[in-house]
Amino acid sequence: MKKIIKYIFILCIIIISATFCIPNKVKGICNTIRFSKDLTAVQLILNDGTILYDIKINEASTEPSSLTSINYKNLNLVFIVETENGLMQNKTAISNFIEGIYQLYSTAEDKIKIGIIPFNDLSQDEANARTQGQKPDIEQEIWKNTKKDAKDEVVKLKNENKQTLEEALLITQNNVVSNRGGTNNGEIVQQVVIITDGIDNENVASASNTILKDLGGNMIAMYGIFIEATQKSNDNLAKLSKGVSELRVAEGIKREDVEYQLENDVSQYIQEFMVREFTLLPSGGNENTLITGDSIILFVDEEILHGAKVKAEYKFSVSRYAYYGDGTINSNKILDNKDPKMRFDENETLLTDTSKKNSDYEWKQTEEGLVTECKEPDVRLVLSTIVTPQGMDEGVYSNSALCNTNFNNGDDSTASYSLSAKSMDIKLMPPFGKETTKKDEIKWIIYTITGLSIIVLLGLFIVIKKSNKKR
Repeated sequence: MKKIIKYIFILCIIIISATFCIPNKVKGICNTIRFSKDLTAVQLILNDGTILYDIKINEASTEPSSLTSINYKNLNLVFIVETENGLMQNKTAISNFIEGIYQLYSTAEDKIKIGIIPFNDLSQDEANARTQGQKPDIEQEIWKNTKKDAKDEVVKLKNENKQTLEEALLITQNNVVSNRGGTNNGEIVQQVVIITDGIDNENVASASNTILKDLGGNMIAMYGIFIEATQKSNDNLAKLSKGVSELRVAEGIKREDVEYQLENDVSQYIQEFMVREFTLLPSGGNENTLITGDSIILFVDEEILHGAKVKAEYKFSVSRYAYYGDGTINSNKILDNKDPKMRFDENETLLTDTSKKNSDYEWKQTEEGLVTECKEPDVRLVLSTIVTPQGMDEGVYSNSALCNTNFNNGDDSTASYSLSAKSMDIKLMPPFGKETTKKDEIKWIIYTITGLSIIVLLGLFIVIKKSNKKR
């Protein structure tokens, strides 16, 4: 019997120990979607079949430690901090985190903007009793552009503020950059961090939920650090985060663990997105090829262009950075806004892999346009056009695309996004610019006028001289 009791006692100790090892519950997601369209290869084939250009544009992964400042994206980081009920001790955690962010951007500190917005969990009566002077200006500018200014703003946090979480979110909404359609996704990282121990005011929680959904629609990544709270506050926190697809929530956090949450989960997102995805490494070009940030320029003599063919291969990539859910693509529809001068052929082979064709990626020409619903993370497309010397004035080929995608978030929920992307332009130009005879025409006009003027002056001189002799 004693042995049985001993074994039960040991088992209880193991179970209790395991319970303490279970991490705090984390729910919600942060779906930040990437959609890109990249020019991966270009060919210029002359009328006789000669391949004048065969250029491949590869992607080289980059690491933050090896990059110069130009490779870093701009960072907009907002802290929305509750300043009551002992939460002021989080000031040190926030200040240390800011220090760490500036170390990450050690060669690009000018790309960081940080906003610190305090709020209090006011009851409805307290909110209604405020004077006009106690209500915040929701149009106020929040950004601090240096580490010192940002950390000084943290030090200034006080419990006396009279603004609600709803108002703090409205201030945030008026300061972050709109990113609908993913238009700024490749240029800027935006993260909002909310630190609170609960919301007692149900009306504020519901109103704040609406604003959070709008921020999520703008693809603003959000992270909620919800410190241990009362049951009522927990219920309102659930209403606050309900249906907000870009918000990750860490709930039941101990006050002393706030810094850990910042340095791990929040920092993880920023490090994932802070660097531009790749640099261009072209091959197959020569001294007559120029690649800029937004185009590839091929210099070619107009005389050999008649009947030449330009072929371009594009790569479409859809990916998701998520805190939660398996990221399965439920549906993915890409609409290519091809240049009207470019032609589509479903049997055209890829330039980078001749074993594959456009049809392998399910491309179809429809009334809507050039469309595929291929679910592969990387989709390829080849377009072509015939060039004439007369078409040199229109020798710029632009291309963009739209993507409607739906992801699995886990817990039987999904998130849908509509994104846009643009690839590099292809430009054809004569080697030394276009020839012109305007200057020569102007010179002949000048010479003619000068010669006629001299003749007229000589005639007048002779007439005047004869007149003087007769006198």
